[in-house]
Amino acid sequence: MAVLIACKTSIDKDSNAFKYALLEAALHTNDVVLGKKLLERGLGRWDSNRPRRKNYLAIAAFQGNLELMGLLAQDLPPTGLLGNWNHPRQSILRKAYQAAANGASVDALRLLDRTHPRNNAFLLEWALGHTTCDEIYEHCGGLAGNVNPKSLSERFSRASKQNATPLMERLVQLGATVNRDTDERYVWAANESEAYNSPISQAAIRGHYEAVKFLLDHGAIMERSLEAAAAYGSPRVVLLLLEHNRHSQHDPHNDTILRNALSKAIMKEDEELCRLLIKHGATVDKRTNRLLARRAKEEGLDSMVGFLKQYE
Repeated sequence: MAVLIACKTSIDKDSNAFKYALLEAALHTNDVVLGKKLLERGLGRWDSNRPRRKNYLAIAAFQGNLELMGLLAQDLPPTGLLGNWNHPRQSILRKAYQAAANGASVDALRLLDRTHPRNNAFLLEWALGHTTCDEIYEHCGGLAGNVNPKSLSERFSRASKQNATPLMERLVQLGATVNRDTDERYVWAANESEAYNSPISQAAIRGHYEAVKFLLDHGAIMERSLEAAAAYGSPRVVLLLLEHNRHSQHDPHNDTILRNALSKAIMKEDEELCRLLIKHGATVDKRTNRLLARRAKEEGLDSMVGFLKQYE
């Protein structure tokens, strides 16, 4: 801080590189006097030849320094231009929303909302994704009517992958749905990237017990989450899905779901998981046994071939 005070009287004589370093330091330390002096001389304005300057508004937003934010934000274009996601200055605004959320600065978000009122969807998308602050959730919640449903669903899907159940709860309150909105043919697609693309399957793949439980408690359809969990997840998540499946209404695809999950467990050579699935209803009739044994033999899984002989 002593260095900053000493430099305030000789700014005009310094090189631009040093001035920008001073500006960044002033923003990080909330030195309003030095920051204003530099900004009033045009530093921090957007210049396509100096893209690194785009982070200055984010620094001020994280610190919650509204006075310096005001000086930095005045260089942003009218809100109409910000509809273009690839516009370089759009990045400034997104980073500022994210930084304000990270810094739990509701006042900074309110300032951005006032200066760019058409960008509430961006605020929700970025602020909700980078905070656990209740006050910020409440502020964003008041803007729910302006949210793009697709954007909200994408944010919810990412939250389920991160096991971020508090964020999932808030997004549901804002109108996010727990199931994906897609044609059933994608559910039964051979391509796993499509078949396992629902929030519950993505959470199951990652072994996120809390997220899977949240989704089930809020009415999520299981789709192929049991199969995904058997292939890539954890036994704890598999058991949770099996218990839910046992107590829920009978799914017309139930036999297929259990058989596919058993097939994945066989390919993993996980005998304990196979026994768990069979105990909870996966049938190993003669035809199924023959198909699974043949595939296990083709893959060189001798232990599974031996395991299946118990059910001939």
